[in-house]
Amino acid sequence: MGYVGAAATKSMIIGLIILATSTFFVPLRILHPLGMITFLLLTSVSFSLFGFMLGIWAVCIGALFLIVAAMNRAAPSETQAIAGTQAQAAAGNRTTQFRNLQWLMLYLSGLMLVLSMFFRMEYTWDVYLHSASAYIAVAIGTPLYFAAIHVCSRNRWAASSVMLSAASRAISGSITLRASTSSWMVAPLSLR
Repeated sequence: MGYVGAAATKSMIIGLIILATSTFFVPLRILHPLGMITFLLLTSVSFSLFGFMLGIWAVCIGALFLIVAAMNRAAPSETQAIAGTQAQAAAGNRTTQFRNLQWLMLYLSGLMLVLSMFFRMEYTWDVYLHSASAYIAVAIGTPLYFAAIHVCSRNRWAASSVMLSAASRAISGSITLRASTSSWMVAPLSLR
């Protein structure tokens, strides 16, 4: 909330400075000052939230690149498995590290799926479910997304794992939101 609040405050101040500067050049008469302030507030907060979500998206993409690079380094090669016992022990450690990175990548991919579906949410309201636009909006990116995650993670059940991750996050988030007025909280579900 701090970053969004700071960005919204800055954009409101810049908007008011532009408004004050424009009074020197054009005759300005505001008919509905309350509506103008409300519009300024809503616009600055919504654009700040959008920028915050894009920042989260960019960090997730960077983290995915780092995880894939670490997975490529951690994958045991066939020559190490054929070599002596020390090489086989190192290959076993690398296999464990590879699997942990694989699960981390699938979890992060679930987070990115939820973020990408947030941007498609305006096309999937109840009113639009009787036309093709909602299904086209979901069908364009989601299967390609699952295929890319399957190839990058090298996991047989990549799409199912990502959906379990996204569903557990959605379920735990909705239970936590409903339970925020009472005294109990539900811990998020895990993949393992």
